[in-house]
Amino acid sequence: PAPTPAALVQRAYAHFDGDAVRDRCTTDAGEGRRAVNLLIEGLRCAACVWLIERRVGRLKGVDGLDVNPATARARVVFDPAVAPLSLVLESLAELGYRPLVLGSADSLAAAARERRDALKRLAVAGFGMMQVMMFAVALYYGSATGIDAVMSDFLRGVSLVVTAPVLFYSGWPILTGALRDLRARSIGMDVPIALGLVLACAASAWNTATHQGQVYFDSVTMFVFFLSLGRYVEMIARHRSGSVADALAR
Repeated sequence: PAPTPAALVQRAYAHFDGDAVRDRCTTDAGEGRRAVNLLIEGLRCAACVWLIERRVGRLKGVDGLDVNPATARARVVFDPAVAPLSLVLESLAELGYRPLVLGSADSLAAAARERRDALKRLAVAGFGMMQVMMFAVALYYGSATGIDAVMSDFLRGVSLVVTAPVLFYSGWPILTGALRDLRARSIGMDVPIALGLVLACAASAWNTATHQGQVYFDSVTMFVFFLSLGRYVEMIARHRSGSVADALAR
């Protein structure tokens, strides 16, 4: 007789119940419990999370289940004496998902911190860009139709105040990357970008202080935002591919 799907699933994950493998793939959660970090292939939306929580979260011996649909990751706290790791993985596989065991919680926490910091910088750049662009529209329109000098100076000064945190907070990784390249006596991608941003901001600040010339605060904030956005998307792809590679290696 042909083997049943359930038998094939059990055979695929049975080796995770060995003490050596389980201790290497999981971390101590206290009181005899273990915690495992999983990458769940096929997880796409909140409905998937609901299904997993309803099926796996209600297993006897599973004391905690945290599923993140944005990163397709899950953290499961379980009692190996009641619910072995193979049972958790089998339950996910029977639902049609492919669970991959990730590395330690420390590496996942570091990746989460990197994503959180990058998202904060992206948010500051986005809000700053929108505000400075609003001021820039008024300045561009006013230069063509006539604008009071006091109001022009005010809009330039406010644009400078808003641009500063965008450049020195959201753009800080670019500036530090440029300094790192210069210390290594090499010209990386960050060097010309940081040079252009700093010079454009410095020239605009000088023109604001002397009440003459053009200002380019909108260009500075827009460039920082789009560059931060591109690097954030690249970081997400890098984290996901790294998680898959780490899981397959294990």
